[in-house]
Amino acid sequence: MRGPVRQRRSTPALLDISEDIEFANLSDFHSPADGWQEIIEAVSRNQRGDFALKADGNRSILVTLTRDSAAPTIQWILLRDIEAIEFRRDRTFRLKSSGNIRFLSNEKTRPDFLVQRQICSEINVLLSRGERAIRQRARILITGKSGVDKSEIARFLRSTVADARDPFIIVNCASSSEVQFDALLFGHDAPDGRHLPGMIEQAEGGTLFLDEVCEIPLSTQAKLLGFLDDGRLPHMQAQANRPPRVRIISATNRDLCEMVGEGRFCADLYFRLAVIGLHVSPLRDLPPLTDHLIDRFS
Repeated sequence: MRGPVRQRRSTPALLDISEDIEFANLSDFHSPADGWQEIIEAVSRNQRGDFALKADGNRSILVTLTRDSAAPTIQWILLRDIEAIEFRRDRTFRLKSSGNIRFLSNEKTRPDFLVQRQICSEINVLLSRGERAIRQRARILITGKSGVDKSEIARFLRSTVADARDPFIIVNCASSSEVQFDALLFGHDAPDGRHLPGMIEQAEGGTLFLDEVCEIPLSTQAKLLGFLDDGRLPHMQAQANRPPRVRIISATNRDLCEMVGEGRFCADLYFRLAVIGLHVSPLRDLPPLTDHLIDRFS
């Protein structure tokens, strides 16, 4: 049950001005509020600053004085309700403490590709081609400049053929040394003789995403090529174990064809990874999507 509503005077009413006036010459204002005389005296001294006005017992107004450089004798004011500012501050603090607010800095915002493909035909063609490829278990190579969300496109394509139980393993190919990366990808044997599975085995039944695939060392490229050819990992014997069944999506911001020509990337590996190529254009080259985002965030 709500209590009685206390009648309060609005900010413009305290200064005897109409509701539709945003600012005016300070000398035109008249107010019964406490603190008004101190503001008048500050104006006479050409003093700038923030001042408090109080009226109706607990009504507070923050007044910021700014001077027009073209006419120094004219003072302008900007009014803010202190109580409203404090209420919003306290409410935000309570919600943050209760966990009901999630800030963008704490959680990555996923792009809404379902909306983007309706707005931009190029995005729709790219995603449709990728969806057909991953349903056929064809290997996909996503290319594009840094920051075009290649990893998010890979995640989206994986979601069209998998559920939450299917693993999605991301391998940053530039994150470790040659020896470490080899063990990371293919696994290694522990001192007690046990085999510790690598990322390929961990992706069994799901999707392996090779990010920055251009950084794979040449020696590891040869082993990866062998896996793509016969499905077996280096530690597997010819008749032992079942090869892991894994979808593979790769991504790079480099020109792999150029690297092949320079001898820095294995040509056979390139053709096995790039069965289906998807090139992602930067946002500046997608006017329909750019216009939509400008309208949304402005």
